[in-house]
Amino acid sequence: MNDFPANHILILGQPGNGKRSAIKGLLTKFGNQGLRLIEIRREDLHQLSRIVSELKAHPFHFILLCSDITEDTTDANHRELRNLLQGGIETRARNVLLYATGNSKKTGPPKTANEQGNLESCFGITLQIPAMNQTTYLKICGEIAKRRNLSLPAETLQRSALTWAKQRGYCSGIMACQFMDDLTGRWLLKQKLSDCSS
Repeated sequence: MNDFPANHILILGQPGNGKRSAIKGLLTKFGNQGLRLIEIRREDLHQLSRIVSELKAHPFHFILLCSDITEDTTDANHRELRNLLQGGIETRARNVLLYATGNSKKTGPPKTANEQGNLESCFGITLQIPAMNQTTYLKICGEIAKRRNLSLPAETLQRSALTWAKQRGYCSGIMACQFMDDLTGRWLLKQKLSDCSS
């Protein structure tokens, strides 16, 4: 935010574990200091040069967010990414950075130090968000239940939450939210039916 040099960042982790949320959360802290966030779809990466050229002249600082970036990009998209990350002919824009996210199971470590096709090696910083453990998952479910004033026994809530996660193979923040939306809907429907029958 002070025109100091900074690196492009790649954030890896399981789906639904808050990679995008971590990036978007920067707006809360730095939005009033001129930070802006622009989301770019993978299929539009071939326009990176044009986008960066447009943003250079603006007084704001920009984070370009590209979600679920993988190695299966087209040649044109791959070339544009490498030009932005490693520097092409044009002078690097001091007010534009790329923050990308990727799923751990889709994006692996480079096979060799000089592997040309590997995008991870092009980022200055790579962060790995660890898989969510069961304890954290249950805490999220419990906190959502508390905020929604759901009067459910803790044991019942935890048992149902674990069954939901087991059916999907892992725990994540978004999975906790999905489970609680389902549970809340069922609970409210049961309450409504109970009121109608009384």
